[in-house]
Amino acid sequence: MPQIRNNVRGNFEAGFAIGVTTLVITAEAAALLDAQNLTSDFYLTVFDIAYLTPSKDPNFERIYVTTRDGQNLEDVTRGTGGTTESDHNTAGHTYGFISSIGREEYEEIVQSLPIQVSDVPFGVQVYDCLYAKHPFSAAASAALVANQIYAFPFEVKKRKRISGHWYRFNAGGGAKNFRIGIWNITSRINRYPAAKISDVIGSGTSLGFVIANDLWLEAGWYWMGVDQDVTNAVMAVPVTALENIGSGFSAVAGPTMIAGLKVAHAFEVLPDPFPAGASLLTAADQMPFIGTSFSE
Repeated sequence: MPQIRNNVRGNFEAGFAIGVTTLVITAEAAALLDAQNLTSDFYLTVFDIAYLTPSKDPNFERIYVTTRDGQNLEDVTRGTGGTTESDHNTAGHTYGFISSIGREEYEEIVQSLPIQVSDVPFGVQVYDCLYAKHPFSAAASAALVANQIYAFPFEVKKRKRISGHWYRFNAGGGAKNFRIGIWNITSRINRYPAAKISDVIGSGTSLGFVIANDLWLEAGWYWMGVDQDVTNAVMAVPVTALENIGSGFSAVAGPTMIAGLKVAHAFEVLPDPFPAGASLLTAADQMPFIGTSFSE
């Protein structure tokens, strides 16, 4: 969770342009942040103080501050919370900030609550926290490439236990080996898969497999993926058949959306951490359907 302090108000020493990630605030503003113990991991709303309030500035911007060293806000992520990174450097204007709860903090608070309205265990995560279901009704036979991890993000809205997985091949005969893994995310800002927390294996000549697992997951985002040692037909859902659970969702992978990832990996113990450089799935891809049993 980021640090949250409401109504800390200060100014910047000077304006700044798009792309600048080290921002300088006034000494007075730094003292106010010191008083609130805001030294790292917090959000601010930037605006032109001529508007008196951020809501009236058409170019207001939310930023995430990784660290603060005195008057320097360092490693700043620009344009968070659905806002757009903007220039704040009009001559003769003064730019300020206010610390208040925004969408980012609200979503993290909601996700940390022990009880949620609904749980969506499988999904496609978009950076603004929209996601889509993988409907089994849309699953069909698809030949997936061997020695390649197919992974998708999913959200656990409250602490849950995974007791097992289900995986279905559609071509009989011959030995089949596959592994199902779960990875943490890198951070709330960069949600790329990171450390491995589970790796179970299935093997045999059957079509359907039920694999036991015993893993507790805390509330948050995770990645689940599968790798198999033979190119074989499995039950899979086309990216274009994902069900929308949020406005603005597109079934085609783009710069602001992850429908899933694929990355080459010689079949063996699943990697820890997840390999860098994975490719986004596109509308031409299939996502293998991994059934998973959750319990409280």
